[in-house]
Amino acid sequence: MDLGNTLLNLDMQSRWGSKEQKAEASRLATKYAAEADQVNADMKALSAQTRITDPDAVAAWANAHIALLDRFLTDTDDATARNVAATERKEWQEVASGTRPFVRRNVFYVNYDKDLAAELFGPMP
Repeated sequence: MDLGNTLLNLDMQSRWGSKEQKAEASRLATKYAAEADQVNADMKALSAQTRITDPDAVAAWANAHIALLDRFLTDTDDATARNVAATERKEWQEVASGTRPFVRRNVFYVNYDKDLAAELFGPMP
């Protein structure tokens, strides 16, 4: 499950949904926000540990995301998507340089090229 998209959908329900949808969205948003916070903490810890044990792997991970974002920026004309991708690209450069532990992707606006992703990361489920 993509917690980011789930939280976005719940936000929309809480704003524009029926009374029942708003109540359920609020309950689920609290639950999923806690899960997202835990995933973020886990990713931060994993990134920090990997930066110590295998810094080249962290750099390769960041550079793979930069390559995917470069491809996306080449292939899209959508101004909002380009802005989001450019911001993510800058953040991945920070990961590569060691000043940021990881980047939370915006999969709503930025969709990686599946073939390039498979080439860089291996087959995806």
